[in-house]
Amino acid sequence: MCLGSMLTMFTSTLSNLLVPAIAEEFGASAVGLAWVATSYTLAYGALLLLGGALGSAYGRRRLLLIGTAVFAVASLGCAVAPSLELLLAGRVVQGAAVALYLPQTLAILSTEFTAPAARAKAVGLWAGVSSLGLSAGPVLGGVLVDLASWRVGFLLSTVLALAAFGMGARGVSPQTHGRTGPGGGIDVVGAIVGTAGLVGFVELLMRLPSAGLADPTTLACAVAAVVCLPAFILWQLRQGRAGRPVLMPLGLWRTPAFLAANLSGFAYFFMFFAVLYFYAVDLQDVQGRGPFTAGLLFLPMMLLTAVFGPIAGRLAARLGTVPVLSAGLLVGVCGSVLLALRDPAAGVVDLAVRLGLLGVSSGLMSSSMSNLAVSRVAADLSSTAAAVHNTLRQIGSTLGVAVFGMIIAAASRDSSIPSAESPQLPGLDLSMVLTAGLLGLILVAVVGLTARRPTRDRVSEDARSEDSRREDGLDEAASTSTTQAPGRNDAGNDDRSTT
Repeated sequence: MCLGSMLTMFTSTLSNLLVPAIAEEFGASAVGLAWVATSYTLAYGALLLLGGALGSAYGRRRLLLIGTAVFAVASLGCAVAPSLELLLAGRVVQGAAVALYLPQTLAILSTEFTAPAARAKAVGLWAGVSSLGLSAGPVLGGVLVDLASWRVGFLLSTVLALAAFGMGARGVSPQTHGRTGPGGGIDVVGAIVGTAGLVGFVELLMRLPSAGLADPTTLACAVAAVVCLPAFILWQLRQGRAGRPVLMPLGLWRTPAFLAANLSGFAYFFMFFAVLYFYAVDLQDVQGRGPFTAGLLFLPMMLLTAVFGPIAGRLAARLGTVPVLSAGLLVGVCGSVLLALRDPAAGVVDLAVRLGLLGVSSGLMSSSMSNLAVSRVAADLSSTAAAVHNTLRQIGSTLGVAVFGMIIAAASRDSSIPSAESPQLPGLDLSMVLTAGLLGLILVAVVGLTARRPTRDRVSEDARSEDSRREDGLDEAASTSTTQAPGRNDAGNDDRSTT
């Protein structure tokens, strides 16, 4: 599960380093090169809800294996692509494959590790290894381009996907992780309408900073998002009331812990990917540093994210998930404020230290919010909950880049000093102030949503006998303790909104 999640992050950041070499071989335009990254992101973000629903309907193990196998084939296709068009097609298939298997990785962990302490540690490792993919992608990408070819990068993704497939086939039980839903039905209309709305919304966010709303394509995306997303919600309500299959059970959102986890996921990715993108632009285009130097400056941030993921899991096992998540949000507020107040003339070590605080924040938040998103819902909804969580994170990352882009573009137009002569990218400090405000608001929301519920996942609950667990209603089947019962919260109280 860790390898599958890491593969997603690794492939996402790897491709950014391969783009110049791809442009040189194919003679691609700037628009064509942009699609090398965005085609993957668009397919991945738009199809996550469908991937979660398919996992619930047809089995998490089956979707995990199908997704990793398709990803391996698509990566091989990218590696041998004779044209940019076929490379883009391979990237779309890669993104669709990630949408199939990624929700299953978190859902399988939450089902295998039912004890709160063990689950917190497992999800902490899952988040930490995922973060290693973020840092390994740029480093390996640069080395591979220098020593071999951009095609070797996609071959490496192929090998990792095959390894994940082999491990999943051998280690994931078909009995435990087979079909978990009441039937095999899929909400086809919801899938079409929801996917159209998400495609329109994500593409709108990506195009808006550069093209503006007056652009016909951008306007069409806005119309698709405004029409399809509300229609999707209304359709889910109608389907749910009629007792028919739904793509996203709206009752999930009535669970305070689930809502808190998704708000945090949105804010975390808003901060992380916007900072990663625009500080890289600042270092290279404004300060004139090379890609290798810029990558080294981000390395402490990435490594701290990877290191604090498992640490957060262990802290959550002792203190509870919500306190660790709140601490991560608070550190993120402090790091964002320090970056906003930073003197642009200060050295690169000063910048690396301030970015490192955001790495600590990311590590504390990543595992705790992922654990919170799936540990309070019914076992048969864990794939759907994981998909919703990943979708909100993806929207957060896209919106963060879009909002930073609009602020920086407006500041650049208003600035009397050309950006090449300014000590810092105009508007970057204001963007960090906005980020600090967003993280602060989410921190207040998380505390408010969870204030009336116990935040400590007591390890003593793990030692209760099967008879006691059955009497409390925590397990639906006497023969297994591998699934978490629906409608139960940390304290063992009924939470009917999740069933």
